[in-house]
Amino acid sequence: MAKYELFFPLIVADERLIITDDPNDKGGYSVAGISSVNYPHEPAILKAKELGLKHGEWDDSLLPLVMDFYKRKEWDVYRGDEIINQEIINTIANRGVNIGVKPSIKMAQKVCEIEETGVMDDATVAKINELNPYA
Repeated sequence: MAKYELFFPLIVADERLIITDDPNDKGGYSVAGISSVNYPHEPAILKAKELGLKHGEWDDSLLPLVMDFYKRKEWDVYRGDEIINQEIINTIANRGVNIGVKPSIKMAQKVCEIEETGVMDDATVAKINELNPYA
C-alpha cells in the first residue's frame, strides 16, 4: 500500500517550506502552499502569524502542522492508504493540490473509464488499484 510519508516530500518540493505573502497572489498569506484566504483558521496559518513570520521566512515548528494539513486535506480525501501503487496516488493527490480534489478525482475516474463523480468511492479505489502504470 502507498504511504503518506513517501507522498509528503512531493508537496515540499512543489509548495516549498516557506511563508509567502505576495499581494499579487489571490491566496494571500500562505504557509507551504496553505492559503490563509481558503484556510484562515488552519493551525499552520495561525502559528505562523503568531510567530510573526514574514514573506520568505520559515520556522521548523510549522512542519508537523503542514504535514497534518496535507494528510487531512489531500491524502485522506484520496484514501491514499488504500491505494496499492505509490506513483499513481502521488500523481492523483499532487495534482489535486493545484487543481482541486474533485477535478483530480474526475481525471482519475476518466482514466479508469468509470463515471466521473469527483468522489473517491469504493468503486474508484478498486479501479485505481487495478491500474498498471507499466503496462
